[in-house]
Amino acid sequence: MMKRLLLLTLLVLTSESAYAEWVPVQKEYLLPGLQTVYIDPTTIERDGALVTLW
Repeated sequence: MMKRLLLLTLLVLTSESAYAEWVPVQKEYLLPGLQTVYIDPTTIERDGALVTLW
């Protein structure tokens, strides 16, 4: 039982986290009193005047 706990602890501590390249939307485009909005610039898609992003 102790070996399993040690193995599980080592696996959790050595796992790498995934980091996205999320960037905050510039403050002049945000409404006052609202939370900061983050976007992933790699997901921006343009179709004429329509722009979608995540």
